[in-house]
Amino acid sequence: MGTSIDRLTSLDRLMLGASTRSPQDIGALAILDGTSLLDPAGALRIDVVRMHPRASADPYARLRP
Repeated sequence: MGTSIDRLTSLDRLMLGASTRSPQDIGALAILDGTSLLDPAGALRIDVVRMHPRASADPYARLRP
């Protein structure tokens, strides 16, 4: 199994240089509604949970297994 190595882009290099001079902290807050992940009995629909990350990663080759 081969490994693909990509070179850093100029933006990647810029961000690496900036992180040594100043903090690059990022904050986020997400409020999520998970009611669509539950069946009528209130149990977690694991098939739906497992399906979503794969569907979201399809356009991004680096995120695919």
